[in-house]
Amino acid sequence: MANEELYQALKNADADGDVEGARKLAAYIQSMSAPQVSQPSKPLPIGKEGFADALKQELADNPIAAKYAAAGTALSDLYQGTKQAFGFGDKEAIKNNEIIKDANHGSAILGNVALYAGTGMLSPVLNTVKGATAAGGVIGALSPTMDDNVVYGKAKNALLGAASSFAGAKGGQYIGNKIDAKKAAEALRQSQNATRDATLQATQQAGYVLPPSYANGSLPARIAESLSGKYKTNQAAQILNQRNTNNLAREYLGMPKGQAFSDDAINALKDVQNQAYRDVAALPPISNPFNGVAGGVQPTQSGKEVLNQLKEARFNSKLNWQHFNKTGDPAAYANAAKLDATAEQLENTLEAIAKNSNKTDLVDSLRASRRELAKIHTIDKAMNDATGDVDATVLAKMLTNDAPLSDQAKTIGRFSQAYGDVSRVPKSGDANPMTALDWMSTAVGAGISPYALALPVGRMASRAAILSPMAQKAMANPKYGVGPTNKLAEAIFSSRYSPMALTGATVPALAE
Repeated sequence: MANEELYQALKNADADGDVEGARKLAAYIQSMSAPQVSQPSKPLPIGKEGFADALKQELADNPIAAKYAAAGTALSDLYQGTKQAFGFGDKEAIKNNEIIKDANHGSAILGNVALYAGTGMLSPVLNTVKGATAAGGVIGALSPTMDDNVVYGKAKNALLGAASSFAGAKGGQYIGNKIDAKKAAEALRQSQNATRDATLQATQQAGYVLPPSYANGSLPARIAESLSGKYKTNQAAQILNQRNTNNLAREYLGMPKGQAFSDDAINALKDVQNQAYRDVAALPPISNPFNGVAGGVQPTQSGKEVLNQLKEARFNSKLNWQHFNKTGDPAAYANAAKLDATAEQLENTLEAIAKNSNKTDLVDSLRASRRELAKIHTIDKAMNDATGDVDATVLAKMLTNDAPLSDQAKTIGRFSQAYGDVSRVPKSGDANPMTALDWMSTAVGAGISPYALALPVGRMASRAAILSPMAQKAMANPKYGVGPTNKLAEAIFSSRYSPMALTGATVPALAE
């Protein structure tokens, strides 16, 4: 009720002669205007009796300082416990330490760990079972006790410290041995996988991709491959790898990136390099059959005649290689190898003709063109005339048969040797993003839930993810050794790092 209303009610009561009502209203108005003083329900204790409550309040008011104080109780307990062992114990100080530890248990534990872990690391003997047991017993005996019978309390702490230190040391050794065995097994696995890992890294650096099951990928990656469809994932990898093979072959021959492989393109490259051969063909025949000529070529042969024989040998060699690549016919391989040897012999003859005519510059040009033509013929043999793609499996066969491949051609061949299933020339239907299974599962699932329509999209996204550069790089760089959890366990528990730090040395100090 507002003050004006109270005064008006007082006037009305006085005017009506209501003496008792007027008196009560006057007393109420007076009480409302008097100052309100609250009295403590209980006086705060002072002196020794109030120190514990005051300490708790101080710890609550200063949480940061309280944590440091709790960590410092490790050293304070050791001091008070040592005094207690010689009959000079201060129960109040010990009790106050308990209050400080109760306020921050975690900081108290860390303080004890830091104190005794440092001691163990500085004294290797404490890392043995016997040393840790003895140290735990001594530290237990020096830990303070709140028991009225100090001797009994000290003996209990000593026994507790020795027992827990013994268990901690044995447990630490067991964990350390397990971690050592794990590290040894990982080192052996790394050694055993050295060749495979080197191939994976070379494959990734060369631009090729692999499904996780081929590259021993992680479990999540292999699960993603299963969900995406292993068969379709392989086809997607084949398409990407074929593009990469063609690009590497172009680099090998010095072709522009966008130029397609065709007979015309190959012949244009040959024509540039054949200029040196045409220059040799214009030279007269050699007069001395023993002037560096290999294979008994008749001295009456001209450079033009030898060049024609070389062209014929190369042409027939390519035909036999193509037949062998399609059928695996050993006779075709034998003929191709024989014709390659003939071409080598004729190359030597042309070089001898140039040398016999004292055409030093022409000899150098011929040798350079010879190297480039050898590279062109290597790719020509591996080229699929129907698709205009370079067949990596052909180069793999050449490597298997000790053909002297180099640079990008050797990289292509090695990749196909290791991962033939995903290095083949793709077929016409491999580029289709969805399979019959995708269509069927979508049609069936759509009748149950509209979310089934997202299944094919999810499968395609999964294929793209596991064949992405990031995923491929992760697979090409496998991790060996123990993980972070084992490393932390080794740092804490292994016998080389004082297992008593978290066991016997701290238990008595924190058990009170």
